[in-house]
Amino acid sequence: MSGREFHVLYQNMTVFGGGSVARNRAFISGFSQIALGSAANRVLVAGFTEIGNAGPAVSALTALAANIDDTLQGSYTIALGLSATGLTEYAYLATYAEDAANTFHVDGYGKVIGTQDETQWTCYPAATLASASLPAGLTPGSRGLAYVTGTIVSGTDPSWQGKQLAVLFAHGMYGTGDVYGGMQRLPGAVAAVYTAHKLPATVGYVLAGDFNASPRPVSASGTSLAPVFAADTMGKPVSTTQDHAYDFFFTSPALSTATATVWPQTRSGPALSQHAAISLQLSSQTLT
Repeated sequence: MSGREFHVLYQNMTVFGGGSVARNRAFISGFSQIALGSAANRVLVAGFTEIGNAGPAVSALTALAANIDDTLQGSYTIALGLSATGLTEYAYLATYAEDAANTFHVDGYGKVIGTQDETQWTCYPAATLASASLPAGLTPGSRGLAYVTGTIVSGTDPSWQGKQLAVLFAHGMYGTGDVYGGMQRLPGAVAAVYTAHKLPATVGYVLAGDFNASPRPVSASGTSLAPVFAADTMGKPVSTTQDHAYDFFFTSPALSTATATVWPQTRSGPALSQHAAISLQLSSQTLT
């Protein structure tokens, strides 16, 4: 084990607008109980979905994320798609930036949007489509994935130095209404990011989300993704909502043995989310 561990964290915020003082205070308490953010356990990338605006919600989340890890100083707001009523839905991504010698250097970020049947995916880097904008012609209820790619700069722990990673976040983006069919098409979304940013196949990835479906392997176009989830003593997925394990990870093969954790503190009250936060512990040995 290295002297420092990095984690990817995901939280569905359940229609978060940022304007409720009571909700913001509740999330301060819930996020503060997530046992990460110490010098030995840093959050590399945190993703928050079901964000209702790019103004008050983002301002609130910028402050709230520091209660998980005060080195989450990188900030990216990405329009993901449209709600069922046609409102723009956003994701907020916070990235590790402790100091110049210890940071997640972001090489690219943006969104991946699929056709209505999700058989084709297009990657829109922020350099080609503003991160807060959406391509024309989206159908209400359709959402894509937000992503960030980067390289770890680590003066504190050389074992992480130069390691690359792509991290994607999803919130039930199934335009067809077929949740399990939509999951089967996720390899295409990952591939679109790698193609757009010319990432070598050796670069690892983490795909986190609220998939509105229970964990199961997916396979498409010769690429297979194994779900990674927190398990109970019987090996069954730990619930992230009141009744279901809808929040989990997919990873590149080398990361498939990573340890996932559920943080129920973020859904333990009426002002919080309907979903628990989840995190995935990375290993410098499995990144290139």
